[in-house]
Parts: sequence; C-alpha cells; structure tokens
Amino acid sequence: GAVAKYAKAKELSEGFSFSAVIATSIPDDAGVPAFSALVLAVLTFLEELCEKRVGLDKAEMALESGAPPEAAMGLFAAAMGKAHKALLVDCSTKQATLVPFNGSANRILITNTKVDGSEKALSEGCKRAKECEEAAEAVTKHTGKDHGSLREVELSELEGAFSAGAVTETCRKRARHIVTEIERTKKMAEALKGADVKGAGECMFESHASS
Repeated sequence: GAVAKYAKAKELSEGFSFSAVIATSIPDDAGVPAFSALVLAVLTFLEELCEKRVGLDKAEMALESGAPPEAAMGLFAAAMGKAHKALLVDCSTKQATLVPFNGSANRILITNTKVDGSEKALSEGCKRAKECEEAAEAVTKHTGKDHGSLREVELSELEGAFSAGAVTETCRKRARHIVTEIERTKKMAEALKGADVKGAGECMFESHASS
C-alpha cells in the first residue's frame, strides 16, 4: 500500500519497480508499532531511491496505506518529531504542532510495561474504538446534535445520555476516558509550553488513572 501511494503521489512511471530485502530487529509480536515503523521505513527508502521527498505528508500517507488509526501517534512522532520538542497531534485534522520541551533540564523515564502488543491486543483496541463510536452515536441521538466523533462531545452530554439509559456503562467508561483525555492533552501541551514539568506529570498520572 505504501509503495502504491508513493508512486501515485510522485507520479512515477507505470513500470516503476525495485527489489528490496527487509531486515529488522523489531520483535514479531510488536503489533501496531512494528507495522508503523515498517511503513515509514519503506517510504523513507523510496524517498532516497527516487530522490523525491514526501515531507510532512509521510505520516498521513502511511495512514492511507493501511496503518490502523491507533497507529497515528506513533507515525506522526516518527515522521515529524524533533529534538527537545513534544508533538501535539490532532488526529481529526491530521495536523501536528511542535511543543517546546527542555530535555536538557529534565529526564523522561521510558519503561517496558510488558503490555501485549500482539494481534490479540490490537483486536481489543479495535473493540474499544467501536464502543467509542457507539457512544458518540448514542449521544448524537440523545442530544439531537450531529457528533461525528467523541472529539465533539461534551462530558455533560455524555453523562446526560448515560443517565437517560442511552449509553451503556462500558461505552460510557470508554467514551469518558477519550473526552477527558482530549482536555488533558491540551492541558499538558500548555504545561510544557510554560515549562511546568510538574503540571505535565500530573496530567500523565491522571491519564493513567483514567484509562
């Protein structure tokens, strides 16, 4: 999919072809991150091979090549990340904004949580995404407002729909996390801009507790 998208975008000749061998140290059970890394690696390879840059559209092209929606953050981070910057990604508009982060004065600890990244875990992620879609549809019916996604849903609207029996407990739980997470993400970006590392950390603790 990535090769076809690139060839079309860069108007390569119909007979365009190449031979390549892919060698990687990424574990077979790495799931979405592995797929994202592979797609971006192929696009980067094509850039070098054809000397025609994709630029900032690389992440979007990867998504259009079959990468699942939940891979968006990883794709944008890999394609557009910069040193000493955090990346605020708007998955609705597919826009990304670099946010200042003083990495020389602060340290981030990255821990392997051993969370399952296999196809089984991906299937569970898809199930939760479906439950969020159901919640958005239920809130739309309950309020009469056209909510295309949870991005447009207010927490009060979600709770009102739940109280009226329009949203199940499970869908409410999934949707509540998304609605509040969107606000936490904005709050964290503002905290980083103001060099408020403690405030940013509190947002992450709140996110963990919510999920």
